[in-house]
Amino acid sequence: MIEADVKKAVKTFLKERGAWWFMPVPGGYSRRTVDFLICYRGKFVALETKRPKVTSATRLQLKDLYDVRQSGGYAIVENSMGLETLRAVFAAIENSAI
Repeated sequence: MIEADVKKAVKTFLKERGAWWFMPVPGGYSRRTVDFLICYRGKFVALETKRPKVTSATRLQLKDLYDVRQSGGYAIVENSMGLETLRAVFAAIENSAI
């Protein structure tokens, strides 16, 4: 299994939930960031995907994830085809009173 398989599963999940999402193009003239920028029920989620068994993002990706958390958003690394981390975040958003 490769990272592209996890990304495909994420896209399917997001479409099923009706979430808005964007995958920035890495490099070029723009700022680099994580794989997915997501808005779900008014909440911002930054998501970096990795292939199964890879548990950490790069230093730059971790910095972006940290900055998102500091700004009040959700920031996660997903490396499972079952999308356990992403599902938990969406469940938390769905159960949020706000």
